[in-house]
Amino acid sequence: MVEHRRGANLPSIGGFNRTVVLDAVRRSPDGLSRVELAARTGLSAQTVSNVTRFLIEAGMIVESGTVVAGRGKPRTILRLEASSRYAVGVHVDPAVVTYVLLDLAGTVLAETTTSTPSAEDPDEVVRTIATAIDGLVAGARRGRGRRARPALPAPLA
Repeated sequence: MVEHRRGANLPSIGGFNRTVVLDAVRRSPDGLSRVELAARTGLSAQTVSNVTRFLIEAGMIVESGTVVAGRGKPRTILRLEASSRYAVGVHVDPAVVTYVLLDLAGTVLAETTTSTPSAEDPDEVVRTIATAIDGLVAGARRGRGRRARPALPAPLA
């Protein structure tokens, strides 16, 4: 059985609740309705409604059709919008630095490696890593240009 994180109904922990709801949607490839989200997260229907509204406005989840489940109003299915956010992972070991670009679903979009610079010059290490990340994102942006997907974000300054 898959263990699901449980949310809380206190207004002061909205960020945690957004994380809990986003994680539940991310873990469900077929999507979830708001009713299912409330059941899985332990959040009230009103909290789920507020959180999903925020995540939809942020472009992180989308409404993707409805399903009839018994009497009453059909349930709207919510799915993850994986291309709405990106993350870069960096692994440094003594010989090589590995970089990966991931979407919100954790799919690796691009990866590269560089030789590990000398630890004697920390500024050079940071410059090397920053340059490699800029190149990774730029290369992924060029590769995505041929497809109908949203553009990748600008490199971080």
